[in-house]
Amino acid sequence: MALVQERGEYETAEEAERVARVVLALLGAHLVGTVRAELAARLPATYAVVLLNACRPRSRSPQSGSSVRPRPGSKAPPPRRRRVGHRRGPVHRGRRRG
Repeated sequence: MALVQERGEYETAEEAERVARVVLALLGAHLVGTVRAELAARLPATYAVVLLNACRPRSRSPQSGSSVRPRPGSKAPPPRRRRVGHRRGPVHRGRRRG
């Protein structure tokens, strides 16, 4: 962790550890299969657990248009409403029919 602190220029070891855990969790959410397992095998056990237990990113919800969940108890903005077919108008106006 001292190397992470030095290279990342973090003031404290706690800050370097927090950043390392966040990065490993994000990385673990994107890696799959043997790649993730092989990387975890090279890490100390405390960090391997962070990598392997990373949550998978949620798929985009068709209603909300976002994959970010609001915090419990917070007021989430209402979902954006999209106009149906709003992209079709300008494309079809300039075309001549047959």
